Amino acid sequence: MELLREGELGRRFAVAGLWAVMLLQLLPICYGQNLGAAPATGQAVQGETAAQPEGTVLNLVNWVGNVIAPVGAALAVVMAASRVSSSFGSRTVPGECSKRPSPMTLPGIIVDLMKLLFDLAAPAAICALVLAGIALRREGGVNFFAGGGFQKWMLWSVIFLTLPQTVSWMAAQGIVLPPQGGNISSAWVNGVETSFNNFVTEVVVGRLVPVLAAFFVLMAALDAAQGQNPLASVVTAIFLLAGSSTVQLMITWNSGTEFAMTDMLGSIWNFLAGTILPEAAGLAVVGAILNYARHRPFMPLVGSGLAFLSVSALWKLVQAMAA
Repeated sequence: MELLREGELGRRFAVAGLWAVMLLQLLPICYGQNLGAAPATGQAVQGETAAQPEGTVLNLVNWVGNVIAPVGAALAVVMAASRVSSSFGSRTVPGECSKRPSPMTLPGIIVDLMKLLFDLAAPAAICALVLAGIALRREGGVNFFAGGGFQKWMLWSVIFLTLPQTVSWMAAQGIVLPPQGGNISSAWVNGVETSFNNFVTEVVVGRLVPVLAAFFVLMAALDAAQGQNPLASVVTAIFLLAGSSTVQLMITWNSGTEFAMTDMLGSIWNFLAGTILPEAAGLAVVGAILNYARHRPFMPLVGSGLAFLSVSALWKLVQAMAA
């Protein structure tokens, strides 16, 4: 049985190593398709301009080869090393069950890759917020589905921002984990981190998000032209443009404790109930006045405004009834 488990471990380790080799083999192919380590902005293939689809494909191939493939290979190596460490670090010699060998020492490159994953948590949270904004519009704009895409991506943003504290909670439960602090010693890993941070800052936040917000503003105009409520698209555009500031605000809510994830979720609720909902109640009152002047139904908006202002009291009432 022990030989069977070792054989299964060997096959899994070989598969993980094969994935790492395959991803690393993409680099020479992509180097033959691009103009260097930096994204080829403004460049194009021969006979075309950068504004044409071929120039966009060139930039995409460049980014996949220089950012996604190395990160994927790094993740494969980390998983392989983690599996080997967890398997061989806990084995005992027959007849000497009371003597446990010391844990395997991870190579420096593996430690640097783990530090890289922690350092990329904040940019990943920004990307998750962008996806949350898109899911919000798909679910209605001014409302969301319970357990839908908006809640899922917001939760992932909180998980990314509180990842070190969550790992510290796991360490407090007895799980042996490598150290998190310190700087990355490998220049290659440091370059991957810089490239990803620059991509999120310059491409996603600086260019992609404004374009997406502009399209949602256009959608709001089209909704109004069709006689529908344009507020959903306007709210989504505002949410996208405020994504970077939202991440900075969420970082200030990090309590730094082992329960930082739940603390941040509670702070989000307090901010929603104490800041966002009173402003929404004011907008509901304005809408009720406009509907009253135009001889349209206004009582639903009045009821919504009162509900927004009393949502904390309703929550306390529910808690008291459940106690």
